[in-house]
Amino acid sequence: MDKEYIGALEDKCIQDCPPGCQSLCPLHVDVRKMLEAIQKADFNLARSIYERSVAFPGILSRICDASCRSGCLRGDYGGAIDVPRLEEAAVLFGMKKARKFRILRKRSERVAVVGGGLCGMTAALTLYEKGYDVELFEKSSSLGGCVRSIVLDILTPDIIAEDVSVFDSTAVSIRLNSGRNASELENLIESYDAVLVAWGSGQATRELVADIDTFICRHSGLFAAGSLLRKNYSPSTSMSDGRRAAVSIDRYLQGVSLSAGRDGELPFESCLYTNTETIVPSSVTVPAEGGSFRRDEALTEACRCVLCECMECVSACKLLEHHGSYPKRYVRELSNSVNQFYGVRKTKHMLNGCTDCGLCAELCPNDLSMGELCTMGKRELVERGIMPPAVHDFPIQDMIYSNSEQCSIRIFPEGADSVYFPGCQMQALMPDLLEKSYESILQMSSGRTGLYLGCCGAPADWAGRIPLRDEIIESFRTWWSGCGKPRIIYACTSCRKILANAVDKESLISLWEIFDEKSSENILPATVGEQPRLAIADPCTSRYLPEVRSAARSLFKRQGCEIEELFYSGELTRCCGFGGLVSLTEPEVGRLMVEARINESNEDYGLYCVMCQDNFASEGKSTRHILEVLYGASAHRKPPGSRISYSERQENRRRARESVRRRWASNHALPADDAWENTRLLISEEVAARVEERMILYRDIQRAVFEAELSGRRILNPETEHLIASNKPGVVTYWVEYSLEGEAVRIHNAYSHRLEVME
Repeated sequence: MDKEYIGALEDKCIQDCPPGCQSLCPLHVDVRKMLEAIQKADFNLARSIYERSVAFPGILSRICDASCRSGCLRGDYGGAIDVPRLEEAAVLFGMKKARKFRILRKRSERVAVVGGGLCGMTAALTLYEKGYDVELFEKSSSLGGCVRSIVLDILTPDIIAEDVSVFDSTAVSIRLNSGRNASELENLIESYDAVLVAWGSGQATRELVADIDTFICRHSGLFAAGSLLRKNYSPSTSMSDGRRAAVSIDRYLQGVSLSAGRDGELPFESCLYTNTETIVPSSVTVPAEGGSFRRDEALTEACRCVLCECMECVSACKLLEHHGSYPKRYVRELSNSVNQFYGVRKTKHMLNGCTDCGLCAELCPNDLSMGELCTMGKRELVERGIMPPAVHDFPIQDMIYSNSEQCSIRIFPEGADSVYFPGCQMQALMPDLLEKSYESILQMSSGRTGLYLGCCGAPADWAGRIPLRDEIIESFRTWWSGCGKPRIIYACTSCRKILANAVDKESLISLWEIFDEKSSENILPATVGEQPRLAIADPCTSRYLPEVRSAARSLFKRQGCEIEELFYSGELTRCCGFGGLVSLTEPEVGRLMVEARINESNEDYGLYCVMCQDNFASEGKSTRHILEVLYGASAHRKPPGSRISYSERQENRRRARESVRRRWASNHALPADDAWENTRLLISEEVAARVEERMILYRDIQRAVFEAELSGRRILNPETEHLIASNKPGVVTYWVEYSLEGEAVRIHNAYSHRLEVME
């Protein structure tokens, strides 16, 4: 994967962007995490989080100027969070721990800091932790600077003394009652490798400064804190300036750029998007006893915080939620895995669990598509031979069988100008309604519509088998061109997405548009009885097909159905789990997707995708496909909670092909059955369920037994007297445990694996 492309994708994800409260805070306190800790009544953690950014928590928590509040989303919903009082609560109710300074490398340079206010003290501690020999000069008899002039009931001398005592655990040399005239400054410049001026504002100070952004002065090695140039005093900004000045000095002494890579140090507007639609207004908590919060009041106020984050895609996508992270991290993990071949097992689950439905890009403020990345990664792993072929072997073999002469047929009568492409899943799940819909089309078109039974190649596309997909597309394109490029009437929007690679998009029109357009001609069946209220669940591949969605709704309404719109509908619709073959390759994720979809409404679902219906009905959801509303329930419909087996689907395709041949194309030859297909099987319900779960077809079992009996290559289990046969039609080996009962074969068990048994 291209590094620039990956970098661009990572940059699109804004989940890591700090919320407005943090980005606008001069010290960038992680307010969100601090308030989350208070929400859980964990004041110890809240204080710990606060102290990561604030060197003097007792002082600042009582006089904080709250720059953060202008960035609080709560401002329009009852008032911004009272962060200063919550900072104070964290300090009051959280356990104080002795600060531990981790000096990774002791440096030889000496630095003088002139001024013992918040700015100078913060700079001194920062430089000390970076390993420098630091001396702090203060003209008065105590540290603290102008904060000592603040009203005593807000900030007492004891609070200041407690915070300043942090220097007792350092080797910073404190010089009190030390003058700071110009001559002394000259002496410091000569005696120290760097000098920071943090002694207050004034014209003399301004004349020192050469570069405000990096605090460098006109004398080499002399720095001035940014707060010296500010008109209004801000305690949080003063501390921030001290920290930033220390970084400039550190860079200067190391001989590196003073300005590169420092964009995030100053307050900035957050790029984080947070959906505010669900925020319920609530008033700011007012302390009952005056200035400070009690514990319960702090908890109440903290719980007003919505803990700003984006996570729009994660909240809607069960795959992203299942893996417990978010796109920025996924992008890097997947690209590293694909490019460097490590962690491929985990990556495989991620790639194969993506339906590429497009919802993530639709929800993302920056249009980041995880589906695009997962599709690309899957294709690369397949192309390099890293993706195990057996992962997609079952759907690929099923696709190949759907396009074989046993299931596929192409009819194009003379004078036809259209062809109906119902899709292999309709042929498998409701073949009787396929024929009825074709009958209606023939009536509408006066017989000038052909029929193409087969698979569009979507399984190959989803499996990353692009050459195989292109082979199927090219076969269709050749046939379509040979027929004079007729209009294609599709029933499946997934087929439409694939067919758009083969034909002009203008040649494609949905069955629902045709039916809606012709509904006034009284060709479609009349409504019988009262129709149910239906919640319309759009298939994910209809996301950008408003004309299809509109026509489907119109048809439901014409048949007397009352319509309910789901939240996840239209361009925000979610996948049922079939897309990308997820239901087959990552069944756990597929089930989560189905559960999320069917729990969106208690109403019966109205559908126009047969796979959506199959997935929802198999989990017990009451559904009505649009063709069932028109023609009545399919004869192949299973009760809610069960589904048509994979073997039955293949048999339905065979029978549908033969029925179509007899009715509309008797001149087409009837394909001959393979000899092994006549093997009669006896399978109990228990074994049938096990075989279905393992995705083993009766055809695979028949072939294994037939060839074993024909060749004599079989194993006898003397304990059970059961025979064991194997068959490897592709990359998967199937094993069958059986016994003979007259002309039939009793199946006791069957399983499969990717191992190759060598003689």
